[in-house]
Amino acid sequence: MWFTHHFRQDSTMMQTYSEIIHPTSGDSLNLIDVPLESQLKNDPLENGCEITSLSMLLRYYGFDTTKNQLAKKLDYVPLISADGFYGNPHKGFVGNIEEGYESMGVGVEPLAKVAKEITGSNYQVKVSTKKDFSEIEEQVRAGVPVLVITTVDFEVPTEDDLWDWETEDGMITVSPLCHAVVITGIEGDTVYVNDPYGYRHREVDRDNFQSIYEKMGKQSLYLE
Repeated sequence: MWFTHHFRQDSTMMQTYSEIIHPTSGDSLNLIDVPLESQLKNDPLENGCEITSLSMLLRYYGFDTTKNQLAKKLDYVPLISADGFYGNPHKGFVGNIEEGYESMGVGVEPLAKVAKEITGSNYQVKVSTKKDFSEIEEQVRAGVPVLVITTVDFEVPTEDDLWDWETEDGMITVSPLCHAVVITGIEGDTVYVNDPYGYRHREVDRDNFQSIYEKMGKQSLYLE
């Protein structure tokens, strides 16, 4: 069985990205200066949006990381186990992080494990699947960048995009649209993010972003 995750390779979709993205320098806005890293360049990880976003977050705090370095520290689980269960993204990256369509991403819990290994006692890694978006806003407005699980192209998922996924730990909900970004600012009706597709301070409608955040399980990670 094949699953589309993170990276859409067709030229039509990539053209659509370039048409709707409006990057800004951030000079006139109160945006957080998070370094940009692309999942698609320099030893690409085509399905590695989450670990690339984590690398961006850690680099903001002065840690000399790369997506590939962190990917080696990440736990992995098979897409489908020998017993016929799907991999649980809350336990490790599901499937192939490097390329192809046999993957279903990773939740914030395995990312937090990697983050704790890198930060040691210097920071507390705050990870949650329960925070209201207003709490995320509070952190960002206080100058704290936040990694969140979103969707490819910030498409608000429909019921058809949210799949029942039977794991060894029970039934969970996943989406083939899953993606991850780092929030760098919120101004008015706009959320600004570093998108690991290679776009800094990408603009997203705030209401849509909040809806995506909630539908994708309210997954967030930041340092304190």
